Amino acid sequence: KGKKSQRWRLSEGRLDELDADFKLLHDFHWGYQASELNRLVKVYGSAFLSPAEQVNPILNNPPEDKERQDWIGQTTWPRLQALWYFCVSLSRLLQGDDHWLSAYDAYWLGLVDEVIGSGLPNMREMLNTQNVTAPL
Repeated sequence: KGKKSQRWRLSEGRLDELDADFKLLHDFHWGYQASELNRLVKVYGSAFLSPAEQVNPILNNPPEDKERQDWIGQTTWPRLQALWYFCVSLSRLLQGDDHWLSAYDAYWLGLVDEVIGSGLPNMREMLNTQNVTAPL
């Protein structure tokens, strides 16, 4: 649509552009990262419901109810897919070249769980202070 005013021909080097666009779309829908989406939707899906969706009576069903899980999955899948692909793409870009991240940047991006001696909150210290074991 954006190229209607231009003369756009495959013979003028545009085949490479078309190939790159196809690979991007294919990766978005069927790339290796897509296999994580089922788990992400199951764990975080309900957090991606809008206020109007949060009053749906189906949410009164028990959390393990298949109908409830299916509705949450169908409703939030596109939102999570877009956010997850953004995170994957950002990580790929950061790994592609020499991008130096400080320990603090890596922590806030979620790439590391803990920065020793920083005073930033982390699960290990919280569990140690509460004398609780982490769930598996």
